[in-house]
Amino acid sequence: MDLYHTKTPVAIIIFNRYENAHSVLQQIRKAEPKELFIIADGPRKNREGEYEKCQKARSIADEVDWQCSVHKIFSEENLGCAKRVVSGLNEVFSKVEQAIIFEDDCIPDLSFFRFADEMLERYESDGRIMLVSGNNKCFAKEPVKESYFFSKQCQIWGWATWRRAWNKMDLSMSDWKNLKHSHLVESIYKKASHRYYWNSSFDYVYNKRTNSWAFPWNLTVWRNGGYSIVPKVNLIRNAGFNADATHTSGKSIFENLDYSKLEFPLVHPDYSPEQEIQRNEKMDLLEMKSRIKDSRQMPYPFTMFASKLKWFILGLYSRLTLKNPH
Repeated sequence: MDLYHTKTPVAIIIFNRYENAHSVLQQIRKAEPKELFIIADGPRKNREGEYEKCQKARSIADEVDWQCSVHKIFSEENLGCAKRVVSGLNEVFSKVEQAIIFEDDCIPDLSFFRFADEMLERYESDGRIMLVSGNNKCFAKEPVKESYFFSKQCQIWGWATWRRAWNKMDLSMSDWKNLKHSHLVESIYKKASHRYYWNSSFDYVYNKRTNSWAFPWNLTVWRNGGYSIVPKVNLIRNAGFNADATHTSGKSIFENLDYSKLEFPLVHPDYSPEQEIQRNEKMDLLEMKSRIKDSRQMPYPFTMFASKLKWFILGLYSRLTLKNPH
């Protein structure tokens, strides 16, 4: 593929992994964005050597050797994954209307930059489309004929969005209880295992049992009746499956998922997003199958019973401890 210089500002989210961040920057360099935002969280307390690792990771700002405005969004304190990502992107979108976003382990094929540029321009005024994904986790043997498809899934290993969409982000999931009672997930998924996966995941994040911004973002998209765009081939390789990762430190079916090139000119879908999602429903089902397999859940409904039993035992233990303190 010929060299392509992106028209869209780029943001990279880093922490303490210099080698990963450096590898992503090497790909970004080839696309030569005119604006680059580097979002960095601060080191955690009582983590020996982490301050030095964070400083080393931040040094990628000194490696930018093309004509580019570099914005350093660095936190001196550790905000945690969710707050750092959201506060950092809030600052990005206070300055620009749209951006391409990478975490420090998401290495793009160069064709993703042109794909993102064209999608951001084509769907800029379509409020139904809330993000452009770079990764495709469907493992489809027969991908769609068009260059991309519309999806209910929010893939964020290399993605792009607009200020108009990100401004709707609700990290606290403030209306989750109402949305759950109104059966939002049930209106989207028919299969019980898929409903359980999403309802339990949203519950888990809402109750602060994990530090995630991805699930609140997914909920934001659904709450606003939104969709994503997914390329017919995977355009992002996640190189972050190691012990230093926040959410990808274990084994995963996606760790060997390599990227491909997307051919141009793009072939666009003929119908509306709603019609296309129905027509290509198999793609979303394939993604859900991969997602659940990667989560290593027991088959439904055993997961539901196991989860309820776990929290019943923990709650009982807590009550007994409070009643009979040592």
